[in-house]
Amino acid sequence: RGFWHCVLTYNILILITEGAKKAGALLTAGYAAIALPGVSSGYRVQKPGQGKRSGTRYLIPDLQLFATPNRQVYICFDHDQKPSTQAAVQANTLVLGGLWQDAGCDVRVIDLPGPEKGVDDFIMQRSTAAFTDCYEQALPLNIWRSRMMYRLTLPVQETVHQRYLDVTLPESGLVCIKSAKGTGKTSLLEGIIRQATQTGRKTLVISHRIQLARAICQLLGLDYISELHQSETSDLFGFGLCIDSLHSRSQAQFTVSDWKGAIVVLDECEQIIWHVLNSTTCQQERVAILETFKALLQLVLSSGGLVIAQDADLSDLSIEFLTAYGSDRHPEPKPSPIQPWIVVNTWKPQQAWPITFYKTPDPASLWVDLEEAVQRGPVFICMDAQKPRSKWGTVNVEARLQQLFPNKRILRIDSHTVTDPSHPAYGCMVNLIALMQQYDIVIASPSIGSGISFNVPDYFIAVFGIFQGTIPDSEIRQALARVRQPVPRHVWVRPFGVNRIGHGSTDYRTVVTSTVRAQQANLRLLKDVDFDLDYTYDPVTFRTWAKFAARANTSLTKLRDVLEAALIQEGHTVTAVTLASQDKKRLSDINKQQTQIRDRSCRAEANGVVNAVDISDDLYQRLQDQRYKTPEERQQEEKYRLQQRYGVDVTQELYLLHQKGWYRQLRLYYYLTHSSDQVRSRDRQHWRDHLMRGEGIICPQDVHTYAERVEAIKLLGLLDLQQDGEDFHGDHALVQAIVTRSRLWRHDLKTLFHVSITNDMSPMQIIQALLGLIGLRLYRQRRARLEDGSRTWIYRYSPPTDDRDRIFEAWARQQVTPEGHPLDSIDLTNKQVTPSTGAPPSPTAETLDSAPAPLQLDQQVELDQTLVYQVLVQHVLTHPSDQPLDAPATTAGEKPPSGQGDR
Repeated sequence: RGFWHCVLTYNILILITEGAKKAGALLTAGYAAIALPGVSSGYRVQKPGQGKRSGTRYLIPDLQLFATPNRQVYICFDHDQKPSTQAAVQANTLVLGGLWQDAGCDVRVIDLPGPEKGVDDFIMQRSTAAFTDCYEQALPLNIWRSRMMYRLTLPVQETVHQRYLDVTLPESGLVCIKSAKGTGKTSLLEGIIRQATQTGRKTLVISHRIQLARAICQLLGLDYISELHQSETSDLFGFGLCIDSLHSRSQAQFTVSDWKGAIVVLDECEQIIWHVLNSTTCQQERVAILETFKALLQLVLSSGGLVIAQDADLSDLSIEFLTAYGSDRHPEPKPSPIQPWIVVNTWKPQQAWPITFYKTPDPASLWVDLEEAVQRGPVFICMDAQKPRSKWGTVNVEARLQQLFPNKRILRIDSHTVTDPSHPAYGCMVNLIALMQQYDIVIASPSIGSGISFNVPDYFIAVFGIFQGTIPDSEIRQALARVRQPVPRHVWVRPFGVNRIGHGSTDYRTVVTSTVRAQQANLRLLKDVDFDLDYTYDPVTFRTWAKFAARANTSLTKLRDVLEAALIQEGHTVTAVTLASQDKKRLSDINKQQTQIRDRSCRAEANGVVNAVDISDDLYQRLQDQRYKTPEERQQEEKYRLQQRYGVDVTQELYLLHQKGWYRQLRLYYYLTHSSDQVRSRDRQHWRDHLMRGEGIICPQDVHTYAERVEAIKLLGLLDLQQDGEDFHGDHALVQAIVTRSRLWRHDLKTLFHVSITNDMSPMQIIQALLGLIGLRLYRQRRARLEDGSRTWIYRYSPPTDDRDRIFEAWARQQVTPEGHPLDSIDLTNKQVTPSTGAPPSPTAETLDSAPAPLQLDQQVELDQTLVYQVLVQHVLTHPSDQPLDAPATTAGEKPPSGQGDR
């Protein structure tokens, strides 16, 4: 019946390309290729009546024939140089590939290296064998998506291939260095800083971690900011600091004008930028830090100074951000853009790591090998968690090792131990290498996760990594590379990450839109708020945050797969270990024992907090400003915070509930049932605090309000489930009503509450997930037979017995503002724990300093079906004196209506 009948019948691999000529070249080379007229021609968008798009995309019928489960589909579009064309090709690749994936196909993307544009030219200029190499290196779609966000495509001024970086850098301007880990990027700076010191030129080292900044300063012969008071040269030659202190109100009392013509070093610049944009430690002063950082770059770059930004994973995103900040010089209407000088070192490690990669549900399999390795020699263990509540965090891993190996010397390095004067790790960065060689086991958290090399030849026999999904793959690879020697690595990582950012989307436009929509809804629910959200944030900052967030979400969505592919691409040898080859009884015992250790650690920490000495407001403030603290002082701080938050005596039960996120649930329930009016007062003050701290500028990612969430829960009807004695089940009328609304409004529930309502969730799973938002649940009672003869579980509501009423009474008595709203704090984070897939990005290429554009209507549900819309309608019906729903509203980047004034 012909060639294509065989391809269709036998599920033969197909390759999608653009243009008949290119498909012909691939067919000649032996591939079943299908040509599209254009990159967006393989799918359509459904258009119902009245000309509106529903947003549903589908493969064209010609391709739908081949969309059969388990078929391999490769996509190979042109290699383009133009950024806008690249953006369009990447966006359509994601859309087309996603549709094939939805049909159950295994989708991979072939990246042509260039300079040849099309695959036909590539085969003609190189060979069929060269294309076969590209074909064999094709990446799965999800991994390709993640890799795209780390690309460096900007023009490169110098390319070198050196084991240890040795290049001559310009004396001024923005210099960007991309070079693999362990190639001496920081060492390259020694000569530059030495010469600058001799000529009286100051150097400022900026990092995102205190310990890293200290280590770099030690290497470069500079003082860290906290050491200046005992330095003979004071700040004559410059100093180093953590970017959290880069503002005038910090202990550093940073002054931009002191750095005219200076050298600014941004080591691990990708992580510095992400830290300053998203870290909770910067939250209170984020606007001040960013404005200071911008002013610093502008001054240095406009006065003959030098900014050096370097990173092993340097990407377009960080360079564009630094360029935009450095070029934004007011009052110039159109300042000339900064032209970065970029050097790329193509050298890769020649000695691959032998990596054992555990594809198991938990790290118990890794632990079996860890116990064996500890008995043979010193090991280094890196992980991404620390707290006692983390089953496989630094605290509990240390506790288990101490039980198993009481004679082994163990050093735990994390954010608490390095600042505890009574701990061996205190101030360890000064002499880290020598210190580590005194221990048999070294455990490290991300506090030293990047930028620091452990060049300890022939000491550690293996590196073990346990990562529970709180950091993206780039930071995991940095942590695994801290020990430079190519000793065996053993790695366990959760299949997906748990700290999704914002809406959780992998498209930055969705991150932007979801953040702004919720805040605009909140502002319309409030009265007397005299400002326009769209003119109170910096578009460069907000857009960059959204792009970094989308990139992190992309990595976290398929964290294990993305990390494995990245390690393979770096040239390492990866051997997978599955549960099938393990002793399941032993693994079960390890998990039970580790759970017991975790529970003991949590109880011990709770008892320490409960029994801590009560402290005054003044002492708490002094402890807040104190960099080094004993465990007792940390517990005093925590007890004070809990007392202020809950207004009652701190008990072990209260502490443990708080660690599970109880405060956020309780505060939302309180506003729902006790203080619906005060929630607006709280939100108004929240906005005023942000505007005051930022002097009229806010960072939208830091604003966390309640009013729109309270109204949304009311509309869902969740509180109607609080009926004593009522039997609930999946087919109950009230349950079905709430479930129907939840599925209809699932997009806005994701935006407002970071909860995912998926198609495979049962009605009762949805109900329990929603009730969990306010700290409630229905309790399973018995099995029963319904009228149609089916059997189902019966659930009942039981009033909570967690003593929340006493806390509510305390909150009702607390008055800290003229409006009388309860004492509150910024308690809702911009992270979520449920995985989801984001909408494919729009192919439109936008500049970094343009205002974020709203999503197209086909990328979200119809307006009158959204929860946010219904919240606003309900508000207008019940508060007719407030701003009408159809009042003019601007989107970011548009000019406000006449009379609103300029920013």
